[in-house]
Amino acid sequence: MRDVIRSPVIPTGKKRRDDIEGLRAVATLLIAGSLWSGVIERDRQRQLKLIADLTACPGAVVHLSTELTDALPDLPVRPDTATTMKDTVVLTRDCNAVAVDTELFRCDRGSPDAEHTIALVGSSHARHWYHALEALSEKHGWHLVTMTKNACQFSAEDHLRVNGNPFWECDEWNAEAMAEIVDLQPDAVFTLGTLTRAEDDTSERVPDGFVERWRELDALGIDVIAVRDTPRFSFSVPACADQNEPDTCTEEKAKSMSETPPYAERSNQPGNTAFLDMTDYLCPDGVCSGVIGNQLVFYDSSHFTYTFSESLAVPMEPHLLEALGLPPGETVTGR
Repeated sequence: MRDVIRSPVIPTGKKRRDDIEGLRAVATLLIAGSLWSGVIERDRQRQLKLIADLTACPGAVVHLSTELTDALPDLPVRPDTATTMKDTVVLTRDCNAVAVDTELFRCDRGSPDAEHTIALVGSSHARHWYHALEALSEKHGWHLVTMTKNACQFSAEDHLRVNGNPFWECDEWNAEAMAEIVDLQPDAVFTLGTLTRAEDDTSERVPDGFVERWRELDALGIDVIAVRDTPRFSFSVPACADQNEPDTCTEEKAKSMSETPPYAERSNQPGNTAFLDMTDYLCPDGVCSGVIGNQLVFYDSSHFTYTFSESLAVPMEPHLLEALGLPPGETVTGR
C-alpha cells in the first residue's frame, strides 16, 4: 500500500490565532510521536539484530546446548507469522512441480564436478528439508540436485489421489524422476523413509512402494538416505503463535507418529538404504513443539519454515555424514 501525503491546510479568518495555538499543540504531539516512532524503530532494529544472532534465534540448534536454552531471550518468533508461508514457498517454487504438473523441474546447487552429488527427491515433505541440505552442501562442496512435486511420493506403486482416483500426473513424474536419476548417477538420493498422517500413532508406515523404489536404486548402485517423516499438527502453528504463548503451541507426537520408526520393524530393507531420524529435535520427550529456539517450526501444520529447516543442518550434519559413509567434518571442494 502506498503512503498518502496530504498538503497542510493554512487556516484564515478570526479564528486564526486559536487555530495557530491548536497547530502548535498538534506540532508538539507530532514531535513527541516522531520521537516515540524513533524509539519503536530502534527497538525493532534491535530485535532484528537479535533475531539474526544464533544465540537469540537458534531454532533446532537450541537442543544442542543447555547454555543456549538458558540464555534464550524473549523475542517475537521468526519468521514473521503473517508471511512465513509465502516467504518459504517462494524460495523453491521454481524448482518444484505442483500436483497438476507432469513435467519435472530440476534445480542444481553447486558444481556438477563436485566429488559428491546428492539428489533430493519426493513430495513436499521431502522438499522441506531443502534448506538444511543446501547449507550442508555449501559447507562441504557437494552438488545438490532437487526434484520435488507436491502431494507426490517417490514410490514405485501406483499413486492415488485423496478421493481414490488415479494420480497419473504423479506416476508420470515418478517415471521422469527415475530416468533423470539414472542419467545423473548421484552418490545418494535423499527422500522420505516413512509417511505420517494426522490421525493416530498407527498411521505412520513404510509403504511397500518406497522399499521397491529403494531396491531399484540399489540395482543402479545408488545409495538412499531415507529420512523419517515429520509430525503433523491439528492446527496452524503460525496462527497459534499469534494468538497464544509460543510454548503452548504443542502437539503430542503419538497423534501422528509411532513410538519407534516403523522401518525398525522391517527385516527386508535393501542394503543401500540408511535411515535418518531427526524426531528427537522436533518432539523431545514425546511432545512436538511448534516454536523451537524462537523459530516457527512449521509455516502451516506440517511443513518446515525455511529458517527452521536451515537450523536443522547443524544437528543433522553428523548423522548425514555417517549415513553417506563420510568422515565427520569432511569438507570437499570439488575435483
